Amino acid sequence: MTACNYDSTALCDDGSCNEPDGCTSTTACNYDSTALCDDGSCNEPDGCTSTTACNYDSTALCDDGSCNEPDGCTSLTACNYDSTALCDDGSCNEPDGCTSTTACNYDSTALCDDGSCNEPDGCTSTTACNYDSTALCDDGSCNEPDGCTSLTACNYDSTALCDDGSCNEPDGCTYSFALNYNPLATDDDGSCLERIFGCISTAALNYNVLANTDDGSCIFELLGCTDCSAENYNSAATVDDGSCIAPPPICYGDFSGDGYINVTDLGGFLGAFGSACE
Repeated sequence: MTACNYDSTALCDDGSCNEPDGCTSTTACNYDSTALCDDGSCNEPDGCTSTTACNYDSTALCDDGSCNEPDGCTSLTACNYDSTALCDDGSCNEPDGCTSTTACNYDSTALCDDGSCNEPDGCTSTTACNYDSTALCDDGSCNEPDGCTSLTACNYDSTALCDDGSCNEPDGCTYSFALNYNPLATDDDGSCLERIFGCISTAALNYNVLANTDDGSCIFELLGCTDCSAENYNSAATVDDGSCIAPPPICYGDFSGDGYINVTDLGGFLGAFGSACE
């Protein structure tokens, strides 16, 4: 029933069927002049297929001639705005930075000023004595710190006028093996504490009240069966909890394993008779 010349009254095929073999629409992009029977594959013009056009339709399969190609800059804010252009061609020179050579954010690559220039207006160095938190662009007036002004510091500089944060004050224990060693300290303040190794867990059997540094030696109470002859002996247990289970008595004549020595054990005995013990 797929042939274009299908005959519903025919009872026996005569080989004349024209099966669908291509697109027969002359307006389609994939028109096949050799096709005799349309197969439904025709791609009719359905939009603009030019990827550079402003009205490019990514779903279109066959171009319909409606494409609007780029023809100039359409941005009103650009320096080269073209009022006659219908489709932007990517040539717009937008305001792209500060063009003032005295500004802190001067951009030598900028072609069109965007009004963002920050002109020098004060000292912006946070370490300077005359730092101005409202200033956006440094004007070269900063009075920078020039030494340590703390009388108690090891590196006190009597000639310094503005502290530079370099003062080395007594600030902690500098002995690396001490319990309270401070890796950030630069000048020892005599507070170092000696390390005493031992078990510091109060729940352990061998808790050392004098220790301040755990050495991993703690032994904790573990309840269990400590009888090595018991069936449930626990080698890790430190305190017997009375849970030991005695092993069952050995019955040497019970070959059947039923707990009794009777006639049923004779077969096992006779079967084992004469064999060597392992």
